[in-house]
Amino acid sequence: MSDGIWAKAGIMTARNMAIATIIIALLIALPTIFWPSDAAPAAIDARMAKMDGLFGALPDWVAQWMSFQHYVFAGSLLFALWHKEARVYLLAIILSHVISFAEIFHAPVDRLGLGLVSLNHWVWLPALALLIRNFGQIEKNTPFGLWAMLAIFQLSFSLIFDVRDGLIYIADMLS
Repeated sequence: MSDGIWAKAGIMTARNMAIATIIIALLIALPTIFWPSDAAPAAIDARMAKMDGLFGALPDWVAQWMSFQHYVFAGSLLFALWHKEARVYLLAIILSHVISFAEIFHAPVDRLGLGLVSLNHWVWLPALALLIRNFGQIEKNTPFGLWAMLAIFQLSFSLIFDVRDGLIYIADMLS
């Protein structure tokens, strides 16, 4: 089976996917670097309360979905030593959380919101692309194959909402 034009051109390598993830993360983090921060210790509680309020107001099915995502993440820990797809997935999830925590402390309180969190999830795109690209070579009847199918489903379903919400957030910030 052919890997396609992207693989033949050397674009869809694991190294390039990791680099793309880091570049996307940096692009997402740039606004927080330049925005003034009111993250003095007294303001941290207010920031955390705002984020808790945003997440607490989500429907129950979203909370259940987030719990499911934690299981898929935990699965990646089991396979990261042997499979580059799990390593790239793990890197992307960790990177999105690192960016989120940095934003909580550095972005202006009025810009904190679920749309900003959605933008952080865009760093998952290279992991999803790698999983889809390599899906034909993955043995589906193995524990790793099951995890890979769950990871593709989890990333795809989440990114449907995250790309939309991130674009809405960007549009709101630009208006």
